[in-house]
Amino acid sequence: MIINKIVPGWNWYDNTCLNSKGRIWLVWNPRVLMLQSSLQCIHCCVRDPAKNMKFKFTAVYGLHTVDDRKGLWDDLKSLETGIQDPWLVMGNFNAVLKLEDRKNGSQIQDGEVRDFENFLNSTSLAEMKYVGRNYTWTNNHVYSKIDRALVNHVWLSLWPHLEVVVRDPYFSNHALLCITLTEQQNKCVEPFKFLNYLADHHEFLQIVERTWNTPVQGIPMERLWLKLKMMKQQMKMLNATNFSKVDVRVQIARQQLTELQEQMRDSLPAHELYIKEKELKENLEKWILVEESILRQKSRVQWLKLGDTNFAYFHANIKNIITQNKIRSLVSDRGEMIQSEKGIEDEILGFYK
Repeated sequence: MIINKIVPGWNWYDNTCLNSKGRIWLVWNPRVLMLQSSLQCIHCCVRDPAKNMKFKFTAVYGLHTVDDRKGLWDDLKSLETGIQDPWLVMGNFNAVLKLEDRKNGSQIQDGEVRDFENFLNSTSLAEMKYVGRNYTWTNNHVYSKIDRALVNHVWLSLWPHLEVVVRDPYFSNHALLCITLTEQQNKCVEPFKFLNYLADHHEFLQIVERTWNTPVQGIPMERLWLKLKMMKQQMKMLNATNFSKVDVRVQIARQQLTELQEQMRDSLPAHELYIKEKELKENLEKWILVEESILRQKSRVQWLKLGDTNFAYFHANIKNIITQNKIRSLVSDRGEMIQSEKGIEDEILGFYK
């Protein structure tokens, strides 16, 4: 068989039994457990013991019309309801998502993107960061981005550093989508950012007024810069003194409330315990609101009512933003893909010399 000549010893699966054209071929080194398949996708579980990684993977080949692809969106929504692990959905969706996803062809209409947009809005999936070619398909005249990699918030929380490399198509009309499973690189020190909850502190306005009225020397623009610099230091001190380790404070407040309520469960509580319980509830509510404010602002998304707390959603968005703001690979002028930190640094410095 052809497959044995290409990758001897590997396993493979296709959906020929559901589609006579066999649009999806899944080939793997034997660490994949097949779960199910349909006309437009194959779903499996992938394990990599060497990297201690396990995730669900869905290979996609969307049909060519909007109506035919409705079955794909329904299949993926059905799969999501039973997935608690990291989840990667990748392949040819045969659907564009944004106006800039097509070049030289007919203008993208709302009907082409509506189902895809609705699908993403109704699930926890988001597009991975990609590097390389902007378009993934061409007929040598029209260029489109119809191949994508989507991941859920669990994937983003565990592996926010992973990205899709869109490689050259060679003899195919589709570009290759490649993801290398690697460990996360060392984190860089992030600069201080003003967070809105600081403005609710009872000393905030006094600190601003006192700092802004401090006399400084220099031209007007220099004085403005110096006052902003002093203000930054004061805000850092306010944050460190009153709001450091908010997540730990939430855990401590929750544990204190739990322990007190366990005491009150065993016997008729004294009046003082009711007062103490009220204080602990107010303290817990305060720190939960501060934590949600931090996550909401860092994630740069509007507040959504996804339950009593939205931490998983916001953490995933924060990590996705951090990933988008980091350079993890570059394509040099020679067409080489550079992925090491030292190589990226040398390439950037060499470009500007």
